[in-house]
Amino acid sequence: VLDRAFYQCEQLETVKLPDGLKTIGWSAFVGCKRLRFFNFPASCEAISFFTSRSCTSLKEVTLPPLLKKIDNDAFGQCISLTVMNLPQSLEEIGNRSFKWRSPLIAMYFPNLIQHIGQDAFVGCHSLISAELPSIVQVADRAFFHCRTLELRQQ
Repeated sequence: VLDRAFYQCEQLETVKLPDGLKTIGWSAFVGCKRLRFFNFPASCEAISFFTSRSCTSLKEVTLPPLLKKIDNDAFGQCISLTVMNLPQSLEEIGNRSFKWRSPLIAMYFPNLIQHIGQDAFVGCHSLISAELPSIVQVADRAFFHCRTLELRQQ
């Protein structure tokens, strides 16, 4: 999917991406306010900057099993996002990836995760539980303003 391919397509409700797709371009789905569910194809290995930022109706995301990186601001300001399972292949979560008011409640981080970026979950007030592997590098303010969060190591 090319950069900004569906940028501000406010009436877009569903997306079916083709198998074999490796990357989602920069800002590909920013501002698709009616988009509720997003299934990435199994072949996708990278989610780029701002992929689904400000998709305010997005409730559930199915991430591909081979995904290695969620880039900066990928799901920032997705204020309805409640379900996301991180694949075991995930190594990095970029800066501000889930920033501001995502209603995610719990996150289980895979053993391969190496880095959680600055402000990755800042302002996720609903996040109450996160389990991290002991080797992960957590950047400044990654969980800032997560007032009820209990971090545990695996």
